[in-house]
Amino acid sequence: MLGELGATAASCSVAPSPGEAETGSQCAMKGGGPLKARRASPWRLLLYALVGAVVGSVVGRWLGPYWPPLGRSYVTVGMGTPWTLNLAVVGFALGAWVHLNLVGLLGLVGGVAVWVRS
Repeated sequence: MLGELGATAASCSVAPSPGEAETGSQCAMKGGGPLKARRASPWRLLLYALVGAVVGSVVGRWLGPYWPPLGRSYVTVGMGTPWTLNLAVVGFALGAWVHLNLVGLLGLVGGVAVWVRS
């Protein structure tokens, strides 16, 4: 394993300061090499969670007739009537709701798990 670290550090293009040995952490700090740290984007978290919830809900509705607990909506969050703004020339309506079933909740958790591992 020590040899692997040495090989990794040797492949770094960052020149060490005078009197210092070249390390893999220097590569990571300068943005190069395989030790580069990635920051997970919160937008990616939202995307993965949304896709997991939608796919899970669709699968739950598809399997609902065969096993009713899978198709039942357990979580319902949202607005009853949309908020509207009428400006005489143009109008806007804003409303949102979420209906998640058991498989949709599992999909949401799976999407978050994928984000954590990426």
